[in-house]
Amino acid sequence: VAPNNPGNADLKPETTLEIEGGFDAGLFEDKVGLTFTYYYAKTTDALLGINKPPSEGFGSSRQENVGVILNQGWETSVNFTPINNSGMRWSVDVNLDSNKNEILDLGDQATTTKYMVKDGKGGFKEIEVTQLGTHEEGYELRASWTRMINGYDPATNKHTRTSLNVYQGQRLPKWTASLGNTF
Repeated sequence: VAPNNPGNADLKPETTLEIEGGFDAGLFEDKVGLTFTYYYAKTTDALLGINKPPSEGFGSSRQENVGVILNQGWETSVNFTPINNSGMRWSVDVNLDSNKNEILDLGDQATTTKYMVKDGKGGFKEIEVTQLGTHEEGYELRASWTRMINGYDPATNKHTRTSLNVYQGQRLPKWTASLGNTF
């Protein structure tokens, strides 16, 4: 038997406070429909997967209550039915949504690590970030960090890279859209 996950007997439930508001509207005998929702959710005791050292003998991360996470965004949809009779129905749906996700606090286990960010002038500047496992305070879940090419050395015919990881952005889209037609 080879255990994969160390488990955690100290887990407790996440707690989320969410405020949500919006509206639904139907116009022209419901041939046009519009919905909009805004939400703000703050999760405490957030469960995050924290990687443990390989020397502990487990291949996967351990779930721990370590964080405070903020999610806020909006969702909207427009539905249009240009044809609706006994022989045919045609409806068009457009959906848009946006979400901003940020880790506000990683708790007492977090440490400070040096990273780099783009300085807006084509270069990079060094910053300190509070980190726990693969999570960084002040950034979204699943933020993308990597070493960047910052130059080329013609004498060795090789590119040079930044000495530290540079923030690339979030891996999940900031907004999504969809268009659907039903006949």
